[in-house]
Amino acid sequence: MIQNSILICDEQDASLGSYFKTCLDYAEALIDTKDIIKKECISSQYCDATFLDIALFPKHKEKTLFVIMTHGTINCFLKNASIPFIEDTINCECINGGLVYSIACSTGEVFGSKIVEKNGSFYGYNKPVEVLPQYQKISRECDMWGLHGLVAKNLSLEEAKKEAQEKYSYYIDRTKMLDAARLRKARDSIVIHGNTNHSFF
Repeated sequence: MIQNSILICDEQDASLGSYFKTCLDYAEALIDTKDIIKKECISSQYCDATFLDIALFPKHKEKTLFVIMTHGTINCFLKNASIPFIEDTINCECINGGLVYSIACSTGEVFGSKIVEKNGSFYGYNKPVEVLPQYQKISRECDMWGLHGLVAKNLSLEEAKKEAQEKYSYYIDRTKMLDAARLRKARDSIVIHGNTNHSFF
């Protein structure tokens, strides 16, 4: 059972900082419903590879939920969409048996699969995805619905992925064509790696 969490948010990002912050607020409120889960929040100021690798990650010894709300590429997370601050994998004890929940573009393609080599698990996207410009609330609900299933309902990754895809499909049927296409791409880009058939909480 995971009883520790690290929430990383680039709230100062030039394009999506305010969106990432609303996702952080959602994640915090959700985790706060579980008294047994400790929580540490990392802001833009500390989205720095040296700080994370030397000062933060080593002090966390127990398996951990990472919720990462930033931009990304296939193998790294980016500060302000340009500066890598977590690359290739997470090098610390706490990823062993832990879980990375990512709303960053494309991180599920390479980064997510490498987490498995550390005995960790991953939920995220394996392609670039978009936030709906006029309907950010819908994007946030869809982005975070998998986390809701994992934490609030004790679902497995496989079950949480299915529920998130159903949430996307609900809004795909109720939005205009261009927004529906964006949502469909995101829905079909959800990937999971690692321990996919058991609950974490």
